[in-house]
Amino acid sequence: MADNVEVIIGAGLQVAQYTRRGSDGTARGIGNLSATDTGSVSGPNRYAGGNNIGTQLPDTNKVPIPGDDIELAKFQFDAGSPEIVFAGASIDMNLINAAIDRPIYTPDSGPWDMIGMRNDEVQFNDLIWIFTQQSQSQDSDGGTVGAGGYDNAIFFNTQVKPLGWDNMAYQAASQAQWAMVVNYSETMPWGEAIDDTNIGGTKENYIIVNSESPLTLVTLVGDGTLTTFTLPLTPIDTDHARAWDESGTLQAISSVTPASDEITFATAPTSGAIVNVLYETSSL
Repeated sequence: MADNVEVIIGAGLQVAQYTRRGSDGTARGIGNLSATDTGSVSGPNRYAGGNNIGTQLPDTNKVPIPGDDIELAKFQFDAGSPEIVFAGASIDMNLINAAIDRPIYTPDSGPWDMIGMRNDEVQFNDLIWIFTQQSQSQDSDGGTVGAGGYDNAIFFNTQVKPLGWDNMAYQAASQAQWAMVVNYSETMPWGEAIDDTNIGGTKENYIIVNSESPLTLVTLVGDGTLTTFTLPLTPIDTDHARAWDESGTLQAISSVTPASDEITFATAPTSGAIVNVLYETSSL
């Protein structure tokens, strides 16, 4: 990216990914891995057909302070947990299963998948999301100076409810609607505590990450012996990958091999250790 770049302009949604969130705030992969799943690897699912995802946080609550025939001031207060409605081209059964534990039923192992939709007795699971859009860099004079790569919005702690299609009309397009509540987190999805030394606070809704290629987040569980694991999406290189255990401690990466989708650690993660790998990928 050029030295004189001052702003990044969004140029279209590239991909949306979701993964399960553990009680400690760390990612657990779509397989919801635990310490007993030694040697396992689980990445995120890709939301099929995401086309309109609003990531804008709500405005603050404003309380006016009245005076004699004039407003003296306004105080602003936290608006609480934001609520977002996003749309896609499909009812993603895998997302419904991950979000509210509805089973996907295939009668007699036949050609049809089925899933139930209801409005009550919903058991929500906490999900972590990565929304990635293409971007362009722009200099202070307003001229485009090159490809800026990607903007990645990583939502730390969400609950999602399927709302169904917005309409089903003759010869008219419909969109699947989803309601998302965005809660705060005091922990990054890879285990680092959120504090004044990194993000500038003690809790956040989400962060924006600029990258050269789309980001993904994969969970693996050590067995005390394995140093090499196969990643579900092709990594770019060693420099564009970082790994942490569930306490937020960086794990030394010896190498990343794009040809075989492998990551090799300098030391085998201990048995039962949850390790999250944040890396740029060429597979999205």
